Amino acid sequence: GDVCRVTRGPVQVPFTGQATLWLDDARELHVVFNQGGVPRAVTLPAAKPVSPAKRGKADRAKKPERLTLAEPAEAATTPACAVARGRWFCMDRAGAIHKSAAIGQEGAVVAEARAGTPMAAAPIGGSHVVLAYLSDRKTTEGPTTVAFASLDDGPPQRLSEDGAGATFVTLAPRGDEVIAMYIDARRVLTP
Repeated sequence: GDVCRVTRGPVQVPFTGQATLWLDDARELHVVFNQGGVPRAVTLPAAKPVSPAKRGKADRAKKPERLTLAEPAEAATTPACAVARGRWFCMDRAGAIHKSAAIGQEGAVVAEARAGTPMAAAPIGGSHVVLAYLSDRKTTEGPTTVAFASLDDGPPQRLSEDGAGATFVTLAPRGDEVIAMYIDARRVLTP
């Protein structure tokens, strides 16, 4: 039989744009979107089971009913929120990154990033969190977007090498460590 099965949806969510999938403590799946620096969750209804056909195969002619919205969808703020150890990081439209401890809660500004650029969060050590983001800085080559990382609420540390910028940044936990990666996709000569 099929390895994958539909457990939620199909359903139209009340927003368009990037999202983060999150399992709460009860292992319930939520789709979290960024609403101007505040994480907002949508719980998806369980899919109605499709009746099995002959010989145990699903009836492919009968698809689950698609649930649609009665009103237009809201545009989510880009990028999607990042989460690590129950701490949510969401960027507002001006580039301020807000940290909150719960879905739907407004949080304190912990960093200033370039609006709309990627960011990431990852757990490190026993109870710490690393946040990585892109921000504009003046360099000898002029204004450049560079990658930064900060531990908990500490000061940002530059990830990008001197003479290099960054157009993408991400983090990956590895045991008690975190691996940071940034990409400089500018189309100019860089060392």
